[in-house]
Amino acid sequence: MLAIGGRVLLAIVTAYDAGPCCCGPHARGITRSGRHAEVGITAACGPDLRGHLIWIEDIGVRWCEDTGSGVGLGQVDVLMGSHAEAKRAGRTVREVVILR
Repeated sequence: MLAIGGRVLLAIVTAYDAGPCCCGPHARGITRSGRHAEVGITAACGPDLRGHLIWIEDIGVRWCEDTGSGVGLGQVDVLMGSHAEAKRAGRTVREVVILR
């Protein structure tokens, strides 16, 4: 992976959906940044990645615009379209490049 101007790291990558199963009974789909969570755009990240634009190996580019109670340093939780899809994604270790 060639990271132009970016830092490359290995991160634990998991997945979630914006419904009550993953986000609790009062889930509204609003990220910590104040934006609506969007599949293909949003990721919840640990404090070391919060606010950054990142590229995740085999997944693509995401904004770290959300947080999560179980998301710590070196972790990325990618928003999926359904709870079943999030469960299928599992827990993997992938290369992550901080783009911005």
